[in-house]
Amino acid sequence: MKTLVTSIVISAFVTASALAISLPVAEDTFTSSAGALTPANGKAPMLTLNANQAALLQFDLVSLPAQFNTTNIVSARLKIYIVNARNSGDLVATSITSPWTEAVVTNTPMPTSDSIIIGTAPAAKIQAKRFVTIDVTSAVAATLNVGGSGFGFMLRDTSGQTSIASKEGPGLGPAAQLEIDANLALDAAGSSQFPGSLTVGTDLKLAGLLRQGSETGTAEPAGRGLIIRRIQSTNSTLGSIVARTDTLTLERDGTTDGWRIVNSANPGQVVVSYIIQFGQGQYWDSIILANPSTRGTNQLYNTAGGANYLRCTFGNPFDLGHQTEVSLSRSPDNTSPNWVGTVISSYNQ
Repeated sequence: MKTLVTSIVISAFVTASALAISLPVAEDTFTSSAGALTPANGKAPMLTLNANQAALLQFDLVSLPAQFNTTNIVSARLKIYIVNARNSGDLVATSITSPWTEAVVTNTPMPTSDSIIIGTAPAAKIQAKRFVTIDVTSAVAATLNVGGSGFGFMLRDTSGQTSIASKEGPGLGPAAQLEIDANLALDAAGSSQFPGSLTVGTDLKLAGLLRQGSETGTAEPAGRGLIIRRIQSTNSTLGSIVARTDTLTLERDGTTDGWRIVNSANPGQVVVSYIIQFGQGQYWDSIILANPSTRGTNQLYNTAGGANYLRCTFGNPFDLGHQTEVSLSRSPDNTSPNWVGTVISSYNQ
């Protein structure tokens, strides 16, 4: 099944020559306990993985830009959303070696697969309503080397049972994606000729600092490029990093709605400005750190319950120091640790 793409041409000066593209899953299904593909499973809103049932994922690698090739692929990873998990073991990925489709009309034998495990998500990371990633770099590079899209990936839970979101069940969570990073400083011949323009499909992501515009017409043009991307934080564990500069990290504080800024020793002239909304009110404040100073933790907000929006700008405002701006909204469910928003920064992350 082809992924519909719209041609986009980008002509810009990119200070880092890495490009990442996320491919949506083109086909997904899971096997019955008897090892067959069924019409119902091809339309199911989630895919079941255990020792006897496997999930099958196919991606349209042909839709990648021509500049993506086996010589410059830096990494490739499956991004999977866990709907629920029960005594989960490791999730393991193998390469499918024969054709298949989710749209079978009768029970059909499952495709063949390689016995070699190409990537693993450890059991400790398999948690409901969380994302996990599985490194499949070697398999993607091998497929691009021979051309075509290959036959995709087979996933199994080695000891328990795990359910992951499918493209037919968006209400349960995002379907699987294949994220591929390429070093575009290297062309197909391995030379360092970065293309001045690039024609790509939809869902383009630049994994580097971008500078656009003439930088004229103002007295003091910006001295750094920017990264801009969506972010999601589902892990409220103390110290879980959500955004950063070269000397500061914005972290979860171990509660569903608490936040903190951690600074390295001698972080420069740091200014942190933030607004937090909760219920019908707001809280705002600033933190100013002198340089030199010792490594420390600066609590932004830790009152339990009710926080639903955070906007925070932090960094060194002197001498073109790095700055990061984060805007995050929280689920209205006060027990959920899930925050989603945007990061804009002059520090690549």
